[in-house]
Amino acid sequence: MKETAQRVALSTLVVIAIVAVALALWKLKLVLALVFLAFILAAALRPGIERLARAGIPRGLGLGSSSVVALSTSSPRAYHGRSGRSSAIPGI
Repeated sequence: MKETAQRVALSTLVVIAIVAVALALWKLKLVLALVFLAFILAAALRPGIERLARAGIPRGLGLGSSSVVALSTSSPRAYHGRSGRSSAIPGI
C-alpha cells in the first residue's frame, strides 16, 4: 500500500511539473517567437555580410547597411508611399 501511495505522489508531481512547464512556455511564446525570428534573420543576413567583409567593408557597417536595406524593402511605406496607404488596396 505504501508503494502505491508513493507512485501516485510521484506521478502527480510529474504531471504538475509538466503542466507548469507547458504554462511557462505558453506565457513565453512571444519571447520564443522573437528569438526564433532573430535566428532566421541572422542566418539570412550572414552571407551578405560575409561577402561585404571579403570586399573590405567592416562587418559592423555591412550589418548596418544590410539591415537598412532589409527593413526598407519590407516596410509598407516603401510600397505605398509616405502615408503607408494605397487607394488600390482598401483597408491597408
